[in-house]
Amino acid sequence: MAESTYECKLDKDLLSLLKSEMTQATYKYAHLYRYNNVAAPIAPDEKEAMIGKLQGGAGSFYRFLVDHVTEWEFNIFEMNDKASHLGGNALIYLGYFLLWRHNLPAIFNLDEQKLVQWLEMVSAGYGTTESNVTFHTNVHAADVLHAVHYMVTSSEGIKRLRLKDHHLLAIFLAAMMHDFSHLGVNNTFHTKTQTDLSSVFSDTS
Repeated sequence: MAESTYECKLDKDLLSLLKSEMTQATYKYAHLYRYNNVAAPIAPDEKEAMIGKLQGGAGSFYRFLVDHVTEWEFNIFEMNDKASHLGGNALIYLGYFLLWRHNLPAIFNLDEQKLVQWLEMVSAGYGTTESNVTFHTNVHAADVLHAVHYMVTSSEGIKRLRLKDHHLLAIFLAAMMHDFSHLGVNNTFHTKTQTDLSSVFSDTS
């Protein structure tokens, strides 16, 4: 089988820090696991030194995300502005961080290369704030992901829902995907203009 030619354009040191924030990572032999084949976890006593080495605003971005992600008032637009200078955007970095915050890639032995590619693909499938799709953007998807995460992992949400790991994985992936390839128009528009989507779903969706 040919080796993958995938080249991650995200800040790998930042990914390592985000991965290491909450996960119960095994640092010895970490490189042997496929859920570490993009970024290796950082030992707790190495974090501050790594943060000091981050370039281009990655350090302030890391602090902003870690310090505020559990708040309902989390400013997704501010996060997206910071992320745009780091080779990604709010959806990619927030999705990566929240999945690792609950150690889900390790629990389900997800191939990290494929996970990061999936995050990039999902993000690219949304409009951007600069496109003609003004609401259903990757920033909106990140905002929904954050809101869903807050609701299901707050103390009240945990007590009421009693979610297991596979529930969290499904919920987070669905939140990221929920408006994928949305064109910013409703069903009536598709029916009246006889778009391809209207034909596929026989005007009944």
